[in-house]
This record gives sequence, structure tokens and C-alpha cells, in this order.
Amino acid sequence: SRRRDWRALADEGVDAADESEKIRERVLSGKRKAAREGRPPGRLQYGFTRIYDATGKFVRQEAHPEQAPVVAEMVARIAKGDTLAAIARDLNERGVRRPGGGLWHGRFIRQMVLRPSIAGRRVHQGQDIGPAAWEPIVDVTAWRKAVAMLTRPERRTTTRGTELAHWLTNAVTCGTCRTTKLRARSCGTKRPRLTYICDRCGMVVGAAALEGFVERVLLGRLARPDAASIFVAR
Repeated sequence: SRRRDWRALADEGVDAADESEKIRERVLSGKRKAAREGRPPGRLQYGFTRIYDATGKFVRQEAHPEQAPVVAEMVARIAKGDTLAAIARDLNERGVRRPGGGLWHGRFIRQMVLRPSIAGRRVHQGQDIGPAAWEPIVDVTAWRKAVAMLTRPERRTTTRGTELAHWLTNAVTCGTCRTTKLRARSCGTKRPRLTYICDRCGMVVGAAALEGFVERVLLGRLARPDAASIFVAR
């Protein structure tokens, strides 16, 4: 309500906004400079490792000795025509784990193979701006062939509705790690069976047994005299 107080507050607000804009400009300038120099952006991606000097300053990015061959295998198999599901199943059976220790799934492999960084390409604001400062994991020609295979129109799945194909997906918590929601998945090749699996620890439970148990519990609850009260709005 006082003019002097209002002016002081307004001046401080303008100064704060100006300082915020300065920080934003410095950050964007740094990102543009890093892009021009081909330096890696953001957090470390699977397949690479970063080298720092004694002071903690970034020196370079290079291929990870264990992860890079896995990425190269994914690219080669996709370019050859292997399915994402087959690659994921093979990696899981061999004990190869994705970042965080979870199991591989087709969508994770697809996201990884589509990254230009594995072919030594630097992308800034969605545009390929040229070669990166690090050595590629795979040859750019092989990478582009794999990308072409993944982006073919016939590989796109038909969009379905929002209904759940398996009614306990993301409704049941893993009984081992107690944190992750279970996801439906078919296991086996000769005689596949539906299961619910934990992406974090790999715990698997048969869908028929789990769904049958939950169904019996639900029907038992609905058979009680006070069942109607469940559906009454509070």
C-alpha cells in the first residue's frame, strides 16, 4: 500500500527476472557451443562411458567396453531383419541387463537403436548437425539401415483402444522387490504362456494362477451383504 515499498518490490522483481534471463542465455549459449564442437549433451547414454581428469573436468566420451558390443549387436540384428522381441528375449536369456538392472523389451531396444549418437552423429534441437566429437559405436551406414528397418510403415502396430488386454497389468505389486508393478508378458517359444513379470527384479508369476486368485477374492468380497456399500459415493 506504500509507494516506496511498491517501487522497491517492483525493482527487486525486475532484477530477479533479469538475472534469470542472464542465466538462461548463458545455458543456451553453452549448449549451442557444445553442439558446434560435437560434445555429448545431457546424461550418459547406454553404450558409452565418459572420461574425466583429476579435477572432474570432462575430457572425452568413448565406447563402453561391455555395453558398446551389445548396441552393435542390436543394430546388426535389426538390419538383418530380426524382430525386437527376439533380440530382447535372447539378451534376457543370456543375462544381459539394461540400465538399472531390468529386463530388455522391444521398445527399449528400439529407442536405443534410433539414437544418432551411437553412429557418431550430434543432434541439436532435433536437427542432425554433423559428426560428433566421439567415436561411433556402429558405422553410420549400418545404423541408417537399421533405422530404415525400424521405421518402415509395415512395422507399425495397429493402434488399439485404451482397454487393458490383461486386466492385472500395473495393478499388482511385485512380491519380491515390493515396489514395481507387474506387466503381462508371454514366456516361452514352443508353448508360450502368459505371465506377469517384474521389470526390476525379473520375478515371474503365471497369469492363470494370479488372475484366478484375484478373481476369487473379488467375487468373495462382492458376495458379502455389504458389497453394495463399496459403490456408494462418499
